Amino acid sequence: MGWLHNQSKKMSAPPSPLIFALDYVYNNIDFDILNLSLGICSVSSNDKLNSICKKYHSNGKYIVSAFDNNGAISFPAAYEQVIGVTSDN
Repeated sequence: MGWLHNQSKKMSAPPSPLIFALDYVYNNIDFDILNLSLGICSVSSNDKLNSICKKYHSNGKYIVSAFDNNGAISFPAAYEQVIGVTSDN
């Protein structure tokens, strides 16, 4: 189970809903840039999430995702093909 970070709240959730949502958006919504104000620090299905992010990038669609503000590695922001952002207090 990973951690989903939402600004000031911490919610526990598995990565599968994120993978489902990314797949749904890719297949059903016309867009160029997808902004995710979230990140997962522990990913049990890392290959699936990375694969979807690579699919976005190879087809000219960009993902912007939040890094963990406490310095933990978070996904999908840590993937090479994702634009990872963090806040500066």
